[in-house]
Parts: sequence; C-alpha cells; structure tokens
Amino acid sequence: SARYAPDRDEQRPRGTPPRLRPALGYGVTRLFPVTPRHCRPPERTVGRIRPSLSMGRIPALAGLRAVAIAMVVGYHIDKTVVPAGHWGVTLFFVLSGFVITGSLCAEVDRTGRLDLGSFYRKRLLRLFPALLAVCLVMVAVGTEWSRVVPTLGLYANYARVDGLHLGRLTHTWFVAVIAHFYLLWPLVIGWLPARHRIRVVGGLALVGILWRAVAIGVVSPGWVYNATDTNAAALFLGG
Repeated sequence: SARYAPDRDEQRPRGTPPRLRPALGYGVTRLFPVTPRHCRPPERTVGRIRPSLSMGRIPALAGLRAVAIAMVVGYHIDKTVVPAGHWGVTLFFVLSGFVITGSLCAEVDRTGRLDLGSFYRKRLLRLFPALLAVCLVMVAVGTEWSRVVPTLGLYANYARVDGLHLGRLTHTWFVAVIAHFYLLWPLVIGWLPARHRIRVVGGLALVGILWRAVAIGVVSPGWVYNATDTNAAALFLGG
C-alpha cells in the first residue's frame, strides 16, 4: 500500500491540516483524498459556521413505509390477522414528521431562512394533483360531490368527526391531517431558533401525548381518531 509523507508543514497556516504527498507518486492521490474528511472545514452559513446538514435519501425509511403499508392493508383485509394494523397510520405520521422537520431544519441551517412559498408550492404539487385525479375518478363512478368537497378542501378528517360518511374517500382523512401539518409546522420551524429546537419540539410532543390521553376521556372516539390535534403527537415525535 502507498505510504504518505507530510509536506513542509512549517509553511502551512496555523490550524489547517497538513498537505500529504504519496511516496509512490502523485497518481495515487486520485485514489486517496489529500485532505481527510474529518479535517475538512464545515460549511459556512449565514451569520456563523454550522456543520453541513442535509436529509438526502434514507433507505431505512422505505422499509418502514413498507411495514406501515402492510399493517394498514392487513388490518383492512382481516382485523383478526393484523389486529394492531391501525398503528401503521401512526407510523406514517411519525415518518412524515421526521422527514418534514429534517428538511425544514436543513434548509434553515443551510441558507439562514425558510422559503415558505417554495415549500408550500412543492407540497401542493406533490399532494393535490393525485388527490384531484382520485376525486374525479370517484365522481365518474358515482360518488356524491358532498363527499368529494371535504376531500378537496382538505378537511375530510373533521367532516368524518361531524358524521359524514366519505365512502371510498374515507382514507383521505389522513391526507387532511398531513396537509394541516404541512401548513402550520413550517411557521413554527421558521420562527424557532436552532438552539431551542430540541426543547420546544420535545415539549410539543409531550403536550400532544398528554392531550391525546385526556381527549380519549373527554371527546368522541371519532375526534380522537380523526382530528389533527389528537394526531399531532405522532407528528411531533417524528420531528
């Protein structure tokens, strides 16, 4: 293997890593980086130096999503086979909270600000076209507009609380909860100083858990299962 010898360290600025040259020729440097990764300077952001942070693709999330889907589908096919399948919905909320919170924090750390317009536009384009397509298909096969309007208006969860039967669009209550989270959470992250994130998000998660526990005894089961505020605990836990 190649052996590296330090160059003239006395000529380099204080505090910078030494330049290394290969003893077997400079062609080896194409295979081995000159500056070790841990010696590279952190990314500079607005106002101060902060370590680089980006979400990127996390393969484990795809596996967890697959588990959540299997739990939900199995629960609807046969509740006796997957009696706790409804926890797949909770897992989806946790994963959504993790991905969105990480993405928002990464943008703030990288640029010093949060582009709300860009975030809302991307979420809308990701969510609404598919939702609109599903609603149009449902109308074509005979679904009443009284069920479609709450879905397109992103308040299907509270329509269910009020007793409206959504039929084939029942699952869109989940989309409504996610949409409410997309709308409100960026405002919190954009306002929240980075040094207070863990305390505030952890506190919100605790409050959400306590509220859900209390809500079970003071509001209807439909509200506990469908409402945004009673499902916020899982979203906060993901954050």
